[in-house]
Amino acid sequence: MLVLDLAVDDHTTRRRRPFSIATSWFETWLLRDTEWDWTNLMFEEYARLSKKGVEEFAHVAVDDPDLSGLRDSGGELLFSHGSDDQAISSQGSRQCFDRVLEQIGGVSATNEFARFFLCPGDGHSARIQEGFVST
Repeated sequence: MLVLDLAVDDHTTRRRRPFSIATSWFETWLLRDTEWDWTNLMFEEYARLSKKGVEEFAHVAVDDPDLSGLRDSGGELLFSHGSDDQAISSQGSRQCFDRVLEQIGGVSATNEFARFFLCPGDGHSARIQEGFVST
């Protein structure tokens, strides 16, 4: 998703620019072309590139809720997400962990090796709310 935000040039002029994580995904991973010009991107090309990303990187997808291998090997997981994340919706992580709960057999079975924490006030790798301390 290429979400636009506003940048301030010289403290006076505002201009639109794309969300840098989105453009770097296209430039670095999909196209491997740091000279790629996002301003020429049309919907059809966006759809094609999105499909290419799904196909090319399916082997590293992290959406399989079956964590029985982790459990069976003695591993443990602390999964957290900031509720004020500006880049990735915390609801997606919550839904992902709900699928883990369903796959593993509920809260009691899952809590033996995996826990999910929603962290109010935390953003994408940063504290958002003044005075909030994440522990």
